Amino acid sequence: MSSFTILIKSSSGGCYNVAFDIATFKARRDCSAGMFGDFCKHLKTFFEADPSLLFQEDQLGDFTRICKALKNAEIHSAYAELQAGLKDLDRQKRR
Repeated sequence: MSSFTILIKSSSGGCYNVAFDIATFKARRDCSAGMFGDFCKHLKTFFEADPSLLFQEDQLGDFTRICKALKNAEIHSAYAELQAGLKDLDRQKRR
């Protein structure tokens, strides 16, 4: 099985669906940002392997499987480089 739907907490106390296919690295989200194709904190949760936003703890196994697949993919390296660049940009703005 390569497709999973994980429930991630919303700011309002509810949850959003993140449907993730680890074979294609495609994710669909039903949050506002996801519907417009924008990056969101719900997707960021997977890249940072942060289970604190899991809505249902019984999904931890599937969540971990997705996070491991991302970590082993080139997309994870690109995300790490982007985060480092954003932090550097933020430091430069503060000068």
